[in-house]
Amino acid sequence: GKDEFGGADVADVLAFKSLLTQVPAANPEHVAMMGHSRGGIQTWLAAKQWPELDALVIVAGVTDLDAELKFRPEMENVFKARIPDYASNKTAALQQRSVSFFLPQIRADLPVMIVHGDQDKQVDVSNAHKIAQLLSARKQPHELVIVPGGDHSLQKQMPELREQMDQ
Repeated sequence: GKDEFGGADVADVLAFKSLLTQVPAANPEHVAMMGHSRGGIQTWLAAKQWPELDALVIVAGVTDLDAELKFRPEMENVFKARIPDYASNKTAALQQRSVSFFLPQIRADLPVMIVHGDQDKQVDVSNAHKIAQLLSARKQPHELVIVPGGDHSLQKQMPELREQMDQ
């Protein structure tokens, strides 16, 4: 389909669900999902439609796209190009893609690990703190991992983080 930055393209993520039965090493009864950056948005959106997920890991994800525009205003051009009807429906379009607005539509017992570098220049670390607060308020199991010196990719820290994520 067409890239809609968290719109209809979430169907591509959800298509993985049907493929699990075709992967011999996979256990379709126990699935965790990890998303990094924009993939974090996709992971939250997929969790609304895939309630059987066992856990989520969100790495350097955006919690509120409108608030993030203040940190990184150049993303407005990306949103204009990739979000249908953005110019005429900006607020609704960003809220539909921002977990801070649709969190109640996700199972409250779904464990979530939030990972973010404190030196991330692409997605402000405040996103991680905000979603952790929202998860705490609804008593949803979660772990917040802020990586000292970590940038957006967390490439240097990822091997150690992967061990933590696998637990």
